[in-house]
Amino acid sequence: MVDLLMGIDVGSTNTRCAVYSLDAGLVAISVCSSREALTEDGDVDGDLLFGAVLRVCRETLGQLECPFHLHGIAVACVGTRHMLVDRDSRQIFLRPGHEAVIEAFGRFMEDRDPTDYFNTTGYPPLSGFPGFQLAAAARYGSGARVDALLSVGDYVNLRLTGVRSREYSTACSMALWDYETGDWWADIVRFAGVDRGVLGTPGDSAAVVGSVLSSVCEEAGIPEGTVVYTGGHDFLCACVAGNCGDGFLNMCGTYELVVSFQSEPFRKNAGDMTHCYVDRHVMPGRFSLQYESAGAGQTEVLRKNFFRASDAEWDACFAEMNASAYAHSGGGTMFIPNDRGEFFPSERPFGKIIGLCGGSDRTALLAAMVESLTYKARLMLESQQEALGIAADRVTMLGGGSKSPRWAQIRADVFGVPVVVPKISEATALGAALLAGIGASVYGGFKDAMARAALQGITVYEPDREAAGRYSELYGMYLEELGM
Repeated sequence: MVDLLMGIDVGSTNTRCAVYSLDAGLVAISVCSSREALTEDGDVDGDLLFGAVLRVCRETLGQLECPFHLHGIAVACVGTRHMLVDRDSRQIFLRPGHEAVIEAFGRFMEDRDPTDYFNTTGYPPLSGFPGFQLAAAARYGSGARVDALLSVGDYVNLRLTGVRSREYSTACSMALWDYETGDWWADIVRFAGVDRGVLGTPGDSAAVVGSVLSSVCEEAGIPEGTVVYTGGHDFLCACVAGNCGDGFLNMCGTYELVVSFQSEPFRKNAGDMTHCYVDRHVMPGRFSLQYESAGAGQTEVLRKNFFRASDAEWDACFAEMNASAYAHSGGGTMFIPNDRGEFFPSERPFGKIIGLCGGSDRTALLAAMVESLTYKARLMLESQQEALGIAADRVTMLGGGSKSPRWAQIRADVFGVPVVVPKISEATALGAALLAGIGASVYGGFKDAMARAALQGITVYEPDREAAGRYSELYGMYLEELGM
């Protein structure tokens, strides 16, 4: 009998289910595109989402060839996405219209200081947060049916168990939480015209939600009696798997994050708050400060719109980049990504590439993109170090980009400090599985769970002095292109 833990990761690009041994080793995994669960309007369709979750669970467990005991399940998800349900827990779609939402946002912010908004919620004032959608819907009489606002993870838990849950890290990521009072922000709740009960009562990660419903067990192949535990915000679950309770983290995925960790919410001075956020960690008593930009997802745009390469061709391009000693020391080609403004809209749908020449083949262009994304990460790292008044002596790297040795080495050379890559598989799913293990008392708490993951080992990429010096020159050119 093999002892296992399951982590479900509902990300912005992919939804995956993975099962792990108790020492954090990957045993089986299944992945599907998260786009399968989106409506034409870009909302998450609950039935499609849960159907995808059932499928990846069934496929993952179907790979197991020996008897097993599943100690628990936890779900990690994108924090800022929300889902609404009625009294019967059926999904509701509120579409009050973009103009109505913008109007509600304008009314709320009319006499409000953006810095005060940030210091209250940990997020910059953006019209896309659910409070303004609810306010716009209430004004036009379409919000009365809403009985609960849930994160995507909370919704999956509801469908798995029939029990409503609310977890702190995702609850706080919707810009409705007041860090000063430790409760839902009274101003936005009153403005949105919702009952506090709609928002629920958040609790810590690794708490019991309930047992998986028999009907779900039968459809997904999950053993009867398996318990679901609260997970959390995807990148914060990954932090648990990567032993990132302190120091600096570079999460290199669809979105690029540079993160640090504190014992209390960070209060930011007035200035550019476009991509700066504060989140409550899945670890009790911890908070994160992160800077975000459009990240590795832009490589997909390069593949589809510039190279028109198949998956196999793209994998070969990455393999060639990793195998070569190529470093873009010539300074000819540089990619300037589009990542400004609310959720990164711009007149430029992609960005721009400068310095193209006859020798700029696919491998060179891919490396130029990886380098330029790293310049943006360095800018976020420097901004964060300045805000905190501390210097990074190393950076832990997680996410899809960390699977590329060349990508990690470029990070070390551009950052000028060692980059540490934990030898773990699918950090976010593993973090969720570890939370399930903590809840099931398989581990003696976060410290024990993180120590188990650490047994998988690390790879350390030391900066090359010569390459680091050249990259510093190119970084200066990058800043000039940005007008900084």
